[in-house]
Order: sequence, then C-alpha cells, then structure tokens
Amino acid sequence: MDMKRAQEILNSPSNIEVLYNGELVWLQKTSNGSGKIDVISLDTNKHMNVALVDLKETGKIEPVVTH
Repeated sequence: MDMKRAQEILNSPSNIEVLYNGELVWLQKTSNGSGKIDVISLDTNKHMNVALVDLKETGKIEPVVTH
C-alpha cells in the first residue's frame, strides 16, 4: 500500500478491510513521510507501527451505517 491510499482509507466514511501479515488491522495515523503507519490489530488489540508496503487491502468494503 502507498501513502496516498492509506490516507484515502483513513478519510473514508466506509470500513475498508486491511491486512498486516494476514491479520485484520485498523489504520490509525501515518508517520509523516517515513513510509510507516500506526495500526491496531482487530484480533489482539495490539498497537503497532508498520511499513505501508506490508499492508494489503482485502477488497471488502462495508459502508458505515448512521441512524
């Protein structure tokens, strides 16, 4: 994944599935041009700073439902 796409996902009103080493993660914030991003594992709730190139989109997008 590149920085531009990570920003698009962060700014999206939808939930876009992203994997890090096969694990679902939630994108938090980019690390100012370092090629890294803060993520949280949805399985373990572990906070990590990972390389953008190691993130993969699954293609699954869920719209956010607001009432």
